[in-house]
Amino acid sequence: MRRNTFVNLFNELNSSTFAGVLSYPRILNTRTNRDYAFYEGILTDFGYVSNIFFSMRTIKGLKLAKDLVYHEMVHQYVQEILNIEEEVHHGPEFWKVYRRFRPEGVKLGVRF
Repeated sequence: MRRNTFVNLFNELNSSTFAGVLSYPRILNTRTNRDYAFYEGILTDFGYVSNIFFSMRTIKGLKLAKDLVYHEMVHQYVQEILNIEEEVHHGPEFWKVYRRFRPEGVKLGVRF
């Protein structure tokens, strides 16, 4: 899958689901086969720098890509907007946000 697919999905979901509040992250390819995607937020003196990594060559299909982009955006929202660093990666705040904003048709879950 191409990078611009993930960029377009991020922009679409940020606008339609998160009211445009998320800063645009660096969307990067990872070569790992272990995970489809992961979010990394780095706190700087100027706020968070957000990176979302996708294993672009292993993700097949637009549906899975959208599920993954949304999932990583929830991590970004919890850290960047709510300013919460959860001790558990998929902690209670993650799930509150996940369920609150979940667009119709997006898979509920963390194992893809």
